[in-house]
Amino acid sequence: MDIDEILSEIEAVRNQGYEQYVTVDGIRIRYMVRGSGHPVLLIHGFGGFLETWAFNIPPLRRRYRVYALDLPGHGLSDKPKSGYTTAFAIEHARGIMKALDIERTILVGHSLGGAVSINIALSLPERVSRLVLVDSAGLTSRMPWLYRLSALPVLGSMLMSLAVGPALERSNKRLFYNAPVLPPDMLETLQTNTYRTRAKKTLLEIVRQNMGISGPRPETVLVDKLPQLTMPTLFVHGAQDRIFPLGYVQESFSLAPDSRVKIFDPCGHCPHIEKAVEFNETVTSFLDGG
Repeated sequence: MDIDEILSEIEAVRNQGYEQYVTVDGIRIRYMVRGSGHPVLLIHGFGGFLETWAFNIPPLRRRYRVYALDLPGHGLSDKPKSGYTTAFAIEHARGIMKALDIERTILVGHSLGGAVSINIALSLPERVSRLVLVDSAGLTSRMPWLYRLSALPVLGSMLMSLAVGPALERSNKRLFYNAPVLPPDMLETLQTNTYRTRAKKTLLEIVRQNMGISGPRPETVLVDKLPQLTMPTLFVHGAQDRIFPLGYVQESFSLAPDSRVKIFDPCGHCPHIEKAVEFNETVTSFLDGG
């Protein structure tokens, strides 16, 4: 599908009540499902929401049953005050898959969602058939100072407001090499959901439970565990990623036993948005066994 066809389908489903809710372990989760076939579960990054996959769902749903969700603490899902640990993410993912009757799935995770996907694949290998990691977290112990300083009292609150504030131009420069034109519903969600006060506090809590001033907590760095992955794995990365620079993570790509790599150049932290058509072709080919 070219970008015009994708945008046309996004517009067509916008008013069809595509979102649903399911309660897992007392936490209400917003999700959507489209298409039929082998399940594909899309897991967004830090501060994200299911609409960040808007450019990717239309082509994927032609061959697969595609699920996208708002992680706990994100979008319109519930925002518990605490509990955002690795163990929490794994158990909650297990609960979501059970609630949605997903026996075995392909996982596609972006940034934080990549780290969540790796942990699910390691803990539940029999439930994951293929793994796509998009500019994934967990592949390096080096993190931008913005996130490390956010672990500090007082200063952290100030910095998090700057990091996830409504200044889209500043956010675009951090996330994209060439900022794309985002669909109106994605922009609306950015403004009305992600940037609410409760959302900012929750994102700060996520950072503090997984990060210290010296860097990520040991259990969140997954490089040494990559050789344990048993399923085919595709690493996708933007050559100009400013969040996880390619030079920080590139050596980790070869550690998964059955791995493939696609570098988009020029591209920032979100190739599934910035290079949507090429990204969709790459992922579809990989999922089809290419």
